Amino acid sequence: MRGYIAFVKKEFTENMKNYRFLILFAVFLTFGIMSTFLAKFTPEILLALAAVLLWIVGFLYLSILMIGCVIFKQTFTSILFTGGIAALISLLGMIEPIAKFNPFILTSKNVDLISGEVILAEFIISVFISVILSILGLLIAIGLFNKKPL
Repeated sequence: MRGYIAFVKKEFTENMKNYRFLILFAVFLTFGIMSTFLAKFTPEILLALAAVLLWIVGFLYLSILMIGCVIFKQTFTSILFTGGIAALISLLGMIEPIAKFNPFILTSKNVDLISGEVILAEFIISVFISVILSILGLLIAIGLFNKKPL
């Protein structure tokens, strides 16, 4: 038992000299303070995430509209083109294996994210697909615009 007491005394003095107890206290204090702030501001963080998800889908709509504006001369025709593509994506979302990856799920389930019925991890693939489709749409619109005679 003497060996154990000597070992604990040695470790205690070593940790005091190396400021490990101070660092440990600072880490626990930081996590303790952060947990209260996190508990207080979690609803606002989730509201912000839901707004970001809506913004991403809006960016997808805008990229589809830009393709329609480059292809067609009339504004109404480009809006119809955007509505047709949105309807096609929605119809594809009715197919069960594809439904989990539909970009428009970001608009329909963002309230469920705020209420806590779904977790953010369920949206990652849909966000990735939406961002890729938006960038692809912008590149297609730029390519079509550059080929279009003035």
